[in-house]
Amino acid sequence: MLRLEMSRYKDDVQINSTGDSMIVNSVNENDEGKYMCRVENIAGVVKSNEAYLRVVDAYTYSFLNDTLH
Repeated sequence: MLRLEMSRYKDDVQINSTGDSMIVNSVNENDEGKYMCRVENIAGVVKSNEAYLRVVDAYTYSFLNDTLH
């Protein structure tokens, strides 16, 4: 079995996150930005499409990937 190393980024800065998915709890204006994932193993590197999280207010947000722009 190949070992995978997964890294997650917000605004091109690596962030701490574990598991198969990333969850943003209690979304606030500081969470707004560009998110992406990078996976690496002996076979190479794959990067996800970027997604932009837009925070309108404490109750409204949208998560758009680059195919929607």
